[in-house]
Amino acid sequence: MSRPLGSLCRFFGCIVCGWLLAASPARSQELKEINEVFRSRAEVIHAEGQNKLANAAIINAVANHMKAGAESAKINQETRKLSAENDRLETQVFYDKKAMYYSYQDAHKPVRSTPEQLAERARQSAPTRLSSYQLWSKEGYLRWPGLLLHGDYAEARSGIDYLFAMRTAADSGAGSQNCVDLQARIGTLRDTLHKNLKRYKPVDYLTARKFLDSLAYEAQFQAEGMSKTAAVSK
Repeated sequence: MSRPLGSLCRFFGCIVCGWLLAASPARSQELKEINEVFRSRAEVIHAEGQNKLANAAIINAVANHMKAGAESAKINQETRKLSAENDRLETQVFYDKKAMYYSYQDAHKPVRSTPEQLAERARQSAPTRLSSYQLWSKEGYLRWPGLLLHGDYAEARSGIDYLFAMRTAADSGAGSQNCVDLQARIGTLRDTLHKNLKRYKPVDYLTARKFLDSLAYEAQFQAEGMSKTAAVSK
């Protein structure tokens, strides 16, 4: 707007100057007044142009602000949508894993044993009486497994040998003092053996443990014709 205004002023100025050179003083004054009027109108036009430019800048700024607000609202909406989708997927994964867990549990659910199977397992795990090889009834002689012949068990083994050798028909079997003493000593030896579990091979430990269980079971039966002379296996 400034360049057109300057050109317009110079144009009117040239005309006025020409008239001033050729006209009388009165005419010159009139031309000056006309020039001032045109200059004032030019300044008004320039001011109006500047005002329109300012209004256009304001409108443009408001439009940009509204555009930025709309984009921000769009981004917020997309963010909420993604967050909701993540929550949905997380919930779905949770229930899928839960379903997989229960399916696995159902597939690997142990089968309940029948009464006959339970009875058979109980029969197999129950202690048995000592064999004739393990106990010589006439002499009260015990053949100990190799693991229990270790020196750590010598004292407990000697006490059990003595109690078995001293059994009589009157003092033996369930309820007798001999049986009570044997159960106590066998229980102590069983606990000592269990404490040393990690020192032995599984088969050796199980053999020794089964022998002690059978020994405790044997003590519940009444002795028949046993001598009072103990014979200890070395």
